[in-house]
Amino acid sequence: RKVALSNMSSSNSHACAITEDLKLKCWGANQYGQLGDGTTVNRTSPVHIDAGTFYKDIALIEDRSCAITTADALKCWGFNNLGQLG
Repeated sequence: RKVALSNMSSSNSHACAITEDLKLKCWGANQYGQLGDGTTVNRTSPVHIDAGTFYKDIALIEDRSCAITTADALKCWGFNNLGQLG
């Protein structure tokens, strides 16, 4: 089954996409939890992130991810060695 994408972003190690139904899916390297699935397991296939939440925008940089929900809440996850995630 093909999934239509609303928005997509990628870094050098991982990628995320917002589907047409506003669900967030991510895949790739995950050693710092940058996928946001609550693990540090690398994923070769897209996995649902925060299943009960709808998203409208996503941005990735290096080993970090930030997304904006449809309720305008900012969520960030991943490598936070210098407090970059706020």
